[in-house]
Amino acid sequence: MRPRSLVYFDWLYGLSLVLTGIQMALQPGNPDVSGAVTTTTYVITFAVALVVWFAISLRASKGMRWIYTILVGLSLLSVFITVAASRELSTVELALTLLNSVFDVVGVFVLFTPEAKSWFANGGNKDVVNPSVFS
Repeated sequence: MRPRSLVYFDWLYGLSLVLTGIQMALQPGNPDVSGAVTTTTYVITFAVALVVWFAISLRASKGMRWIYTILVGLSLLSVFITVAASRELSTVELALTLLNSVFDVVGVFVLFTPEAKSWFANGGNKDVVNPSVFS
């Protein structure tokens, strides 16, 4: 059994993936790019996202946790630049983008709670971690 903070991370990461899928579906198609290229890009994006989740949540990879943290930071920078520079975002797109960012940031915070740090330090081995963090 994993600590509650990792379960919260799973939910937040899953909700973020769902919101990303919705955002991708709302984007207009690019006439210069074929549908196969767009679909392939989406599939690769979700495959990489699932590998990141697997490495963090199931394999207790400290390195991937830091990579994810850096990527969320870069994503926030990108969101701020996009919102500041583009007035073409619809209200729905803006709301989804900001909500997605909130899920990502909270997801990073739960990865650095004391119980999560202990879990990562022990490589996800529940036999070594203090059992009180699982109650």
